Amino acid sequence: YTLSNGLKIPLAEDKLKESITQPPFNFNLENETEFLNLSFSWEYTKDIIQHGIVCYIVNYDWKSVPDHYTKHENEPYYVFLEPAKISFDILKNVLGNTSYSDVDVTELKQIVSFMELHVASDGKFRHQPSIIMSQVALAIGIQEMEVVTIRRE
Repeated sequence: YTLSNGLKIPLAEDKLKESITQPPFNFNLENETEFLNLSFSWEYTKDIIQHGIVCYIVNYDWKSVPDHYTKHENEPYYVFLEPAKISFDILKNVLGNTSYSDVDVTELKQIVSFMELHVASDGKFRHQPSIIMSQVALAIGIQEMEVVTIRRE
């Protein structure tokens, strides 16, 4: 996978992990905070990295409020290495989200998840600010989450 700036992202597990933990990404492969723990998932990433997407498995639990509606376990969160390169075809054919079939323009966060809190009733990924998604982004090491506009070509 090649970024717009010409940087080549390796597709092999060890080299990919090394690449995303260094500039320009500086991602963590694992992290734990008061509310969540996450870890990079090669199992999910290996089939999507050629599209510039990596996956983390997230467990979220607001321990001070047992059984809170935000609690979830082993949830895949997909991170776009270069969000501006994501297309409707990638959303449909790679991530399996067919809800964008009749859409010509949409906004998309740098991180998406099929967890019910992150998907609108029409199946589209929410792009509004989210405390959970912000915490996931910070745990991964993303300083500023990108929101991009995707247009059908």
